[in-house]
Amino acid sequence: METQMDENLQVKFEEKMKELARMFLRIEVILMMVSGATLFIFAPLLAKSIMGIKITYNGELTSLSDILLSLLNGVEEIKEFTASSPTIRTLIQNIPLMIGNVLSFTLLAFLLSFLSWIIYLVFASLINRKYKEIEENTGEKPKKYRLLGGALGVVQALILCFVTFLPISGLVNIVADLQTQTVVAEVVEDESSPTAKFLNENLPQEVKDIINGYKKSPISWAGNIFNMTNNIFNGIAAVEVDGIKMYLRDEVINISKVYDNISFLFDLELNNQSLKTLNYDKVLSALDFVFNSNILKFALPEFTKYVFDEIVSAQNIKDDTDLVNLINAIEVELESENGVVDNLKNEFVCIVKTTKLVAQSPIIDNIPQEGEEFDNEKLSNIIDALSEDNKKLFNNIVDESFDSKILNKVIVFGINKGLDYTENSLKTELNDETVQLGRIDIQDRTLVLKKAEVKSMLSSCINIIDELVFVDFEAIENDFRTLFERS
Repeated sequence: METQMDENLQVKFEEKMKELARMFLRIEVILMMVSGATLFIFAPLLAKSIMGIKITYNGELTSLSDILLSLLNGVEEIKEFTASSPTIRTLIQNIPLMIGNVLSFTLLAFLLSFLSWIIYLVFASLINRKYKEIEENTGEKPKKYRLLGGALGVVQALILCFVTFLPISGLVNIVADLQTQTVVAEVVEDESSPTAKFLNENLPQEVKDIINGYKKSPISWAGNIFNMTNNIFNGIAAVEVDGIKMYLRDEVINISKVYDNISFLFDLELNNQSLKTLNYDKVLSALDFVFNSNILKFALPEFTKYVFDEIVSAQNIKDDTDLVNLINAIEVELESENGVVDNLKNEFVCIVKTTKLVAQSPIIDNIPQEGEEFDNEKLSNIIDALSEDNKKLFNNIVDESFDSKILNKVIVFGINKGLDYTENSLKTELNDETVQLGRIDIQDRTLVLKKAEVKSMLSSCINIIDELVFVDFEAIENDFRTLFERS
């Protein structure tokens, strides 16, 4: 009978332990979810608070973010720019929060882990009390579920270990990704990217050892499940300014892609031959990555406005009304429709594609280099190249470049300048100050220059130049009949 009671008590105890374990697991899961949400919500707030802490710097009480801004303002050009652009000031003060968020995330994780550990100790105390009760009532030691307790402890330890190493893991993963980054080479097989080569050549051996050791560690293996490390690091190593989210990892990878595509330009000796063989596809890829940057998307409109204001206020430009009107009209065009970022990207793409067409045509061989003269033969060769195959090259160049908003305004500006010259010439020749020729309003955004009409006009100019290129104007001056002797 007594044995039967002992068995019943043992069964009840086991059921109680299982119930307590399930309750603890539920509370632990809920606590982890609440902790995770708390970390993501409050880590940026803590980072901002830290950046706003007032300290004495150069004898003045100032915040960490203001110290950073003052260091940058040590460069005169940056000081002028930030003084005129509150948007850029805001950006500069927020960028350090990308790292600050990670550090505050780790700090909060330790605090919440400490609270979790207290809860764990409370439950462990309850369970141990139950063990003692049954031992006192039965005189036997009940079966202990050490495996369950150990598993709970291991899970907590792994979480704490993962969070502790998260800042290092995230940064190491970025460097590791850059080190192993590859690009398609000009030959058959792949080769390391310029960024990877730069890092492999310049990183200290100690840093390389840390990266290689980390990549082989269980933490790296666990963090790469479902790309967890990168996703969490991306979520916290970020900052949102005026509705635009900027991620540290994405920005670093983006910069590396730009460098990979344009690094060959750093050693480029600019001449006709190098322009002919230049890898324009890489330059276009670099433009895609440049304009992919959220930091650039945020800063570019303000920076563009600053540049245009500086140009217009320059001493040699501000007194030229026509030139000021052209610059203002271009600025309005860039701010229209798709916005400054997309419009500027389109302008750069037009420049690169048009340059590619010219550079990979016979035109480039006839552009005089340093020390050479531009003679009639070179001009004739250029005209022939433009006129070949029913003006195929000419049409391609006009088609490619005509997508440019800036080009349209420059053409209007050129036409108006031509009309000014013609009007002034007529006034002088006719001795009549009342002569007036019309002008195109360069500020008129409804104006659309028709490509077909421009093509026709330029095509006629090419034909005229082709006819006159070898005319001996000195001989014509002496005898007008020689004009008709050219076959």
